[in-house]
Amino acid sequence: MTGASGSAIALNRGQGDVLPGVRREDLRRVAEASLIWGRMTVHEPPGLGTLIYVETAAGEIIAKADSRTPPAVGEVVRLGAAARDVHRFDRGTGAALTWKQVAERSGVLCVGRICCDLVIIGPPRLPTVGTEAFADRLTLHAGGAAAITAADRAAPGRTAFLWKHLPGAPFDAPVAAELARHGIDTRFCGPGEGPRVTVAMAGAGDRAFLTRRTGATCPPLDTVRIAAADIGHLHIGELRSLPKRASLRRTPRAAGPSISFDCGREDAQAAAGDPVAAVDVFPPNAGKAAQLADLGPPERPAPVTVIKRGAKGACRMTADLHLDAPLRPARAVDTSGAGDAFDGGSMQAWLADRAAVDALALAIASGAQAVGAVGGKTGAAGHDLVTAAR
Repeated sequence: MTGASGSAIALNRGQGDVLPGVRREDLRRVAEASLIWGRMTVHEPPGLGTLIYVETAAGEIIAKADSRTPPAVGEVVRLGAAARDVHRFDRGTGAALTWKQVAERSGVLCVGRICCDLVIIGPPRLPTVGTEAFADRLTLHAGGAAAITAADRAAPGRTAFLWKHLPGAPFDAPVAAELARHGIDTRFCGPGEGPRVTVAMAGAGDRAFLTRRTGATCPPLDTVRIAAADIGHLHIGELRSLPKRASLRRTPRAAGPSISFDCGREDAQAAAGDPVAAVDVFPPNAGKAAQLADLGPPERPAPVTVIKRGAKGACRMTADLHLDAPLRPARAVDTSGAGDAFDGGSMQAWLADRAAVDALALAIASGAQAVGAVGGKTGAAGHDLVTAAR
């Protein structure tokens, strides 16, 4: 951070050992989610804008303000910058960090549906039209692709954020409570849009879902708020979760973080063009990969493509490698979140720069552990087993 004299001023904030910094010309007055705040002492119009001198805990800082509505002398102001203009450094050594290093040390933002899952376990068969089936067990969980992947990310004590509307009453409170228990940060989530519920039935070696769909848009989120949260990676659980499909290129890349993206059930055609080309890690299941292949993209549409093949295991493809691995043996209780937990393992391995063999083993172990518990979330105990697979 550049001070009034031109010297560097460190911002004593950030996640753990990540220290953010920004050039003076990139600082501007913001309404919230500021990098730093202080009291304005002087302002001077240089021509097209207004320079303001702000006394902060870190010293005097010069920033820009709108010349039409400059703050008054003595007013407390918040200063921020777009995420692409915030640089991250190691707090101890001062060395510049890549986005992958920032994500590994600080935050990942997961985007996708957040539902209340009503999970029915153990029917001898799934019901068909005109028939009734019975089960002995019904549980309620926070569900949806983003919630499950975020829980996998947060399990070993790392930071995971969610960006989506929460389910509405009466399911908002129990879902929010479970997300909090998993250590997931919901500051970017909006209020409920009505009861968003998925009924998941798992039994007899098969599964079925019935979901009440509400709203497809995300709450407003600008790159200043992303910068203030030290987010280094964006995971998109389904393309239609974004406010506009074109924003997969615009919003994330403007924010700077690396991107992983999985297809939802209705995303294959929309993902066939630029969206997949814009991501770093793409972990579709075999069915979605086949649909995409029919629509034209190459077999490996992203730099790292990891295909989930169910009982046949998974494969990982890069520019110079095609690696196959078998399924990890596991006792299946509820398979509904296995793919999203697999995505979490893939993302973790990529951010940590693990070797390809270890990366694929970690992803498979995450998915295998998820099927052993109702709700699809691995939790801290799951990561003990995942660690053993590395």
